[in-house]
Amino acid sequence: MAIFRPSLPPTLGPFPNGRLKVRPFFWPMPGVQRTPHTQRALETRKARARPLTRENHLARPNPNGLNHSSGLMQPLWICRESSRFRFWLRILIAVMATRRPAISTVTQTELLLRCRRRCAICFGLKGDFEVKDGQIAHLDRNRSNNSLDNLAWLCLPHHDDYDTIRRQTKRLTAEEVKSYRTDLYKEIVNLINKKAETTDPTVRVIIRYCDADEATSKVIAAEIMTRLEKLYQFTKSWRTEFKADLDRREKLNLTDIGQEERERKIVDQIRLQIGLPLGIKNLDQLEEPVDSDWRRLVERLIRKWAAGTLTYEQCVELYWQFEEPDQVDYHYILFGLPFESLTRMQEYGLEAFIYQHGQRKYVSLPQ
Repeated sequence: MAIFRPSLPPTLGPFPNGRLKVRPFFWPMPGVQRTPHTQRALETRKARARPLTRENHLARPNPNGLNHSSGLMQPLWICRESSRFRFWLRILIAVMATRRPAISTVTQTELLLRCRRRCAICFGLKGDFEVKDGQIAHLDRNRSNNSLDNLAWLCLPHHDDYDTIRRQTKRLTAEEVKSYRTDLYKEIVNLINKKAETTDPTVRVIIRYCDADEATSKVIAAEIMTRLEKLYQFTKSWRTEFKADLDRREKLNLTDIGQEERERKIVDQIRLQIGLPLGIKNLDQLEEPVDSDWRRLVERLIRKWAAGTLTYEQCVELYWQFEEPDQVDYHYILFGLPFESLTRMQEYGLEAFIYQHGQRKYVSLPQ
């Protein structure tokens, strides 16, 4: 006969001295007659009073002459044919059958993108649009119904309140929460559309940088490096053309105004060749091409700035690397917006954003 030998139940676990908390009750299988109270039965009861170990169990006198290893005399929780084993097996099967099915990753992602982790009840009752720590709630209170229409993001207090059964007061209904959820989704869509429809280029850049994930941050860093490379190529070509044109201007005997116009034409020609926009600050005032050491330092700071892992001191260093000594236009390099195209308020806003965006991984900012 096959023997089922699981570990002992927790309530019957061994004490440190080797004894059991509850000594198992042994009983012959059906079909085996009990022996009368003879001397052999008394010896059996005395043997059972000893500590229950494997050696003592095998050394006990068997009143029926049965072999313990045959499986006909086993503890009730070990014997597969025992009623206690069948009872707990039915309980285990029932518990496994009622386990909550997991919500698929696709459904969770879709729900979180729609609600942006805003609690539907907070928005519906209080107009609270803040991001909340919460859980995914089943509106029909059926944990196996994982359809997207039956799910909503609720903060922890409201999720607990929604699932609580009340005796006197009326609790929240599924239709009520669905209405709040619909209003929340509309508000989020309107907010996204307003961000997309803004005409201020500074606001568009800031929104893009703030909403950037890890992959988008790498793309932004690559764009900044490209603008830095264009500026380097411009300064290199500009100084070469300026020196080559110096002898020709001396032969032409141009006035100061004529020389400025000629320099401006050279600047515009090189700018168009490289693809630089109008309005970059001090574009023709750089005395020498961008230094390679300065360039490597700035590139290292820019990568950390785009990832948001700079400290405040490093943000200050990045800012002054552009301001001194040649006053390179950081508005164009970091944001793609030439200095002369910005208002004074936009300029101040971008300057403050350098510190906020650079240390966002370490500083918790309000939403």
